[in-house]
Amino acid sequence: MSHGQGRRVGLAVVCALMVAACGSSTGPATTMAAREASAPVGSLTTTFDATVLAAPAGAATLTGMAAHDEALVVAGADDDGAAIWTRGDGDAWRRAEIRAPRRAPRIDAVAVHGNRGVAFGGDGGPTSHLWVEAGGSAWRAVPGDEAGIDGRVTAVTADGDRWIAVGDAVAPEGDESYEGVVWSSRDGRTYRPLATGLDLAEGTVTDVAVADGTVVVVGFDVTGGRVWTSEGGAFSPAAGTFGAMTMHGVTHTSDGFVIVGRGVGDLAPRAWRSVDGREWELLDIDDAGVAQVDELHDATTVDDTVVVVGGSPTGGVVWTLDERALVRVDP
Repeated sequence: MSHGQGRRVGLAVVCALMVAACGSSTGPATTMAAREASAPVGSLTTTFDATVLAAPAGAATLTGMAAHDEALVVAGADDDGAAIWTRGDGDAWRRAEIRAPRRAPRIDAVAVHGNRGVAFGGDGGPTSHLWVEAGGSAWRAVPGDEAGIDGRVTAVTADGDRWIAVGDAVAPEGDESYEGVVWSSRDGRTYRPLATGLDLAEGTVTDVAVADGTVVVVGFDVTGGRVWTSEGGAFSPAAGTFGAMTMHGVTHTSDGFVIVGRGVGDLAPRAWRSVDGREWELLDIDDAGVAQVDELHDATTVDDTVVVVGGSPTGGVVWTLDERALVRVDP
């Protein structure tokens, strides 16, 4: 869930079939850099009006949202390139400083845990770049040889004392993914493969969520939506109605896991629900709040409500999943 796991408080086109639905080794342990003398990420009270979730002004697209320990962060891009915004209780969105911003035109995934954060960005190529934040407003680039990421990261989440990132192994020529990958990290800076070989037929892994020891990874390819689950061992395909659909976000609420995606033909929003992450039920979702030109990129949970972020021709968009309908949040 970028993609970050929510406290109760993107990607390249992979084949012609999916164009309309998509839209636009272990290293040594290291320690997070010391907190900078700058403004904190911000905090939120446990209850707030839904308009707090509205997209930041100037956001061209939103690709990830993270809520944890009274911090709310969104990521994506604006006219100046890769962007991360933070929000505190009663405050407006504030654009964070991203050092070495030219490494990527947008941030594809973000997660926060306590006063620490990680973010990945790229240009659709075979390798993503990593930034870390440790309680301050500046996000610092991590050298690629230290990060240990050999692939394109599309989502990241915090899971207690570790970080889990997911994405694709990409062919050096053609930028086409050939399998899904799951990475893990204890410090947010150095990652190692947790699982490789998630089967993809011209597709992409899009998001990850973790709850009660169960990891759920979602994506899609030419066969339709793809879901894998793990309870500490190997990742196995899950059961459900996933054909001719794309999956863009997965998150966890008090009732279980929720996936949000779209139909390939009609581009209407779709949602699935599962108690355990293994057996999935397709829900009946109203499509009035999502236009065909809108893009869905990530799902997270805020105040036990599923929140989806994405983009439209006019800029970044946020929706909430309310009574089985995606409702656009306006300022």
